[in-house]
Amino acid sequence: MQALILWDYPDTERLPLAISTAHRANIFGVQFLPSTNHSKLVSGAMDHTVQLHELPPAGMCSASSPPGGSGAQASQGGPGGGGGRRASGSRQLRTCVQRTTVFHCHSNRVKDVEVEPLNPHNFWSASEDGTVRQFDTRL
Repeated sequence: MQALILWDYPDTERLPLAISTAHRANIFGVQFLPSTNHSKLVSGAMDHTVQLHELPPAGMCSASSPPGGSGAQASQGGPGGGGGRRASGSRQLRTCVQRTTVFHCHSNRVKDVEVEPLNPHNFWSASEDGTVRQFDTRL
């Protein structure tokens, strides 16, 4: 399992948020869906899958040790609120239980995901199988 690690930039003293994913290989692309208050993000990976992650309200996350996955993908500008300050040298993370939807629609590595500005429902994935797929979260 792979994890997404989100930092609150420029507040680098806030504990990073670890999001467990169902990805089984390297994550190549991550995007927040616009107009969702950083509560939904999509990811695409080497395991041929696209995943939609829906985070709970910020106050529902708690501090813990790093997740058991390997090879975390980083993205800046995580969800606001929740979590405390990091002690010097601490390796703690905030974690939360999110809802993840996995899309199995590519036959090769997903190289990137993109979103439409100001549209919280549509996103696209591009794969080495030569296809670009459009997704609509309302369906």
